[in-house]
Amino acid sequence: MSNRIFGFIWCGILMIVAFLPLRHAEDPRWIFAVASVVLACVSVIIPKALSPLNRGWTKFGAFMHIVISETALFIIYYAFITPGGLLLRVFGWHPVSKTFDRRKESYWKPHGNEINDFTRPY
Repeated sequence: MSNRIFGFIWCGILMIVAFLPLRHAEDPRWIFAVASVVLACVSVIIPKALSPLNRGWTKFGAFMHIVISETALFIIYYAFITPGGLLLRVFGWHPVSKTFDRRKESYWKPHGNEINDFTRPY
């Protein structure tokens, strides 16, 4: 993302934070409004000055991506998949049926001869 766009996005965020108290009939947070105007001026006049902030924000985002995605996958796996597998094991249901039986000639499951009419499939 370019430094100018980065500055304008943060300018908008700061402006929203500055005037959000108006919804509750409170005074605006003028420090955020001033920071927003200063950031807008810097974004227009010298956007290269925002380079360190932009790089830092990008690195922070990459770090948060790693932390959040790993945490989310951990929670999903141990909250949903593991209990599901344990329940299947407790009730003795094996959806894959991966046991080998030497007495069987074939693992082919015969299916009935169904006549399908594909003139109106849906």
